[in-house]
Amino acid sequence: MSSTLALVPDDLDDETHNDMDRLVVNTGLSSPSNLALASHLLAVIVATSGTTLNPRYRDILHGVDLLNHHPELMEMMTVAWAAKSFKTIRRLGSSPPSYL
Repeated sequence: MSSTLALVPDDLDDETHNDMDRLVVNTGLSSPSNLALASHLLAVIVATSGTTLNPRYRDILHGVDLLNHHPELMEMMTVAWAAKSFKTIRRLGSSPPSYL
């Protein structure tokens, strides 16, 4: 059975999301224009998100696997990067729960 990504509620206020966004942007990463860059960006988003995302995705290879299973995530990350806002990525879960 495959899972689909969906937004889930979070307990973070906008200020906290903005602080986390700044941490991601200040890493100097490039736009997630390919799988390698996207997996690095995902790792940084996870690492700077406290406990909101599964820490296994700090590992680049797990991120690659997730991106391969959910190609729509690549587009979501590109949009998030352009906006310099990763709240949507932080709010992702899966149904049934299996990846995030």
